[in-house]
This record gives sequence, structure tokens and C-alpha cells, in this order.
Amino acid sequence: MNTKVCKKCKIDQNISEYYTHKNYGFQAMCKKCYALYRKENRDYLLKQRRKRYQTKYKEQYREYRKKNKNKIRQSKQENKEKYNQRTKIRNKERYYSDVFMLKGIHKFILITDNVLNSFSDDDSYYEEWYEDVSDHDGWLVFLQMRPHVLEEFKRIRLSYFAHYGEDFDNIPWRKLAPVHLLEAVERCIGKYLKD
Repeated sequence: MNTKVCKKCKIDQNISEYYTHKNYGFQAMCKKCYALYRKENRDYLLKQRRKRYQTKYKEQYREYRKKNKNKIRQSKQENKEKYNQRTKIRNKERYYSDVFMLKGIHKFILITDNVLNSFSDDDSYYEEWYEDVSDHDGWLVFLQMRPHVLEEFKRIRLSYFAHYGEDFDNIPWRKLAPVHLLEAVERCIGKYLKD
């Protein structure tokens, strides 16, 4: 069994307790320490992310805006209604998830067989939600995703923040009582963590 010592808590843990890193294989801190670090340094990390983005793409962004002023203006007007609707949906979702978390519910199963759009343009929405639930050993699970939504989730790598995929799609959720559905999902998560 592969193990690794956490840089922060200095505990030798199973490799499944670490997030993968695109350059180094695995993060230096375990999932719990990393979540704590992100929570404690949230403002600093956001500033750093914005600064990196602005320095990397500032000149390209400026050129594009100069060349396409009318196109951008037209696109903003067309998408304003869509954006407002999306914001209302997200605010409503955040409100309900916050209410549930205040009542001690930190495990969310979202049945997405009727979801046609994943709002995947902004993964920070899912990242923030994940951080809130993972602080209390909770999780997010998406069941019955449509293929194009699943592809969007894979494209932006939301597997860091939520569980989804074939194992979860094979759960016969319509036939199960809520308690049994929770047990089935937890079995899948347990199997996922063992691998």
C-alpha cells in the first residue's frame, strides 16, 4: 500500500488521502490539511490567482477587447438575460445548501438526469461548495448525468470537488428509499477511495 507523509501534520497516510497534482503526482499536504490551509488563506489565494491570470493574459485580453468592441457589446446584451437567470439559480442553490448545512447536513446527492446545462464556466462555484462540506467530512455526488454534462465536468476536472461517473450512474435511485440511496452512495464512495 502506498503511503506519504503530510508536509503540514507530519502524519504518514495512505496515498488516497492526498489530491493529485498535475506536475508532481500528489499534493504535499493531505486533504484535511489542504482544506484547512485553503480556508485560512482564502483571500490571499484568490488575490494570487487573479494576479497570475492578469499578468499572463493582460495583453491578449486588451488586444481582443480593442478588436471586438461591438461583438463584445452585442454578446453582453444577448447573454444578460441568461446570466441573470443563471445567477438566480445559483443563489437559490447556495441558499438551500447553506440552510441544510446549518441543520447539520453535509452530504449532498444531486440527481441530475434532467440537467441540460452544467454551468461549468466557473468551477469556483463547485470548489467553494466542496470546501464547505469537506470541512465536516461531507461530499457532493451527482447521479444520472447526461453524457454532454458529464463530458463538461470531465473537461474542467470537477472530480476534485465532486463524485460522479459510471459507478454512481448505475445506482437504481428511483427504486431506493432515501436511507438506502445514501447507503448505496456511501458504498460507491468507499469503493472509490479504496482504489
